[in-house]
Amino acid sequence: MSDITPNNEEHKNEEAVIPASSEQSAQIVPSEPENSSETAGTVEPVFAAEESGTAAQAENTETSPSQPEAPVFMAQPLEVVAQSAAYESTEPAKSKTKPKAKKTVGFWVFCFLIGAVAVASFVGLFLPNKDLSGVLNDSSFSTSISSFPSKNKGKANKLPKYNHDYIARIDIKGVIQEKNETYNQKWLLDMVDSLMKDNNNKALFLYVDSPGGSVYEADELYLKLCEYKKTGRPIYAYFAHMAASGGYYIGCVADYIMVNRNCTTGSIGVIMGPVYTLTGLFEKYGIESTSITAGKNKNMFNLNEPITDEQRKIMQDYIDEAYDQFTGIVAKERNLDIKRVRELADGRIYTPQQALNINLIDKICGYDDAVDYMKCELFSDPDIALEHVEYIYEKSFSDIFSNIVSNIPGKNADMFLDGITERMNSCPKGPAYFYGGAF
Repeated sequence: MSDITPNNEEHKNEEAVIPASSEQSAQIVPSEPENSSETAGTVEPVFAAEESGTAAQAENTETSPSQPEAPVFMAQPLEVVAQSAAYESTEPAKSKTKPKAKKTVGFWVFCFLIGAVAVASFVGLFLPNKDLSGVLNDSSFSTSISSFPSKNKGKANKLPKYNHDYIARIDIKGVIQEKNETYNQKWLLDMVDSLMKDNNNKALFLYVDSPGGSVYEADELYLKLCEYKKTGRPIYAYFAHMAASGGYYIGCVADYIMVNRNCTTGSIGVIMGPVYTLTGLFEKYGIESTSITAGKNKNMFNLNEPITDEQRKIMQDYIDEAYDQFTGIVAKERNLDIKRVRELADGRIYTPQQALNINLIDKICGYDDAVDYMKCELFSDPDIALEHVEYIYEKSFSDIFSNIVSNIPGKNADMFLDGITERMNSCPKGPAYFYGGAF
């Protein structure tokens, strides 16, 4: 090989010699013709020389127009070559694995705004010129919002783990039926089972505030409490505003009953109804209603058929059997003669003093006095803890929406009719240990 000098131009396209003093290696990159389609993005062939003097030689070099363009060579550091190769090998992989876009806070804010606009459109369309300030300021509206379903649904209704001895308080509130806002049959049954399995639980304190309810649910809970008593642990009861009919049915299982002096209790009996017959109304307005049955009493107590004497007797026998069950339990739990109980159990309500005089209860006092008396006198341990195991009703979306709509002005125009409808819906269906008086 011969060194390239400014006076030796005929050898300029044959080869390039890197001075021996250079510490860098060279990469020979052949140049492609301008119209070549095999390799895209190839760098234009140039002659790059070291800063030690070859750059000046490359500037004076010219290519003859009559001769085809011969390949020239470019010297590149090995570090640059390695970096270029690594970049080209990793670039396709990066383009294939694109990260998934995450929904940001802005997305959820956008959804909330869309929902707010929809609600505002609904109110503006169907309730024009209505003042809704009363709805927004109403306490029930705030309660609805605060009761919005949460991720911890169900956790609040589990029995906590107590590391000490305690008496558990359970509330019997509202109409006794399968489930409502204040009463849950399954929760009560499961809770009593959980307490029986807890060795730290030493007794049960029933807080009763109920007008009674369904025969089935009242007796089922009573039997479950009898199972609890078989463990040798006592049950105490406190009657608050009301412990009537089914409320007394469940409460009388207690070993000792304490009652607020303004409580309404008693009402030992069974009721079914009210039963409505609308045949006269149908006839007046020309409404025809027909039921196809097999069996003459299959349609009894339907709105479109009058009640016959035979049907009255059928249901009376049904109710009398539930009545015998009720009076038998009162006689057993209160250690009374069954004949005496039947004399008392004509369905009437009793004041606390009247109930005390006929041995339906044991003591008249306030709640705090009842708790102190239970710990000190009945359980003989004033330091034992009283733990309130409370059922918390978790509202659904439909509950919240209906609560808000019911508070919109103009929706409760006929309050009297709404009150009757609500009362009808709250009454247990079928025979019931229920007091539906004026309270």
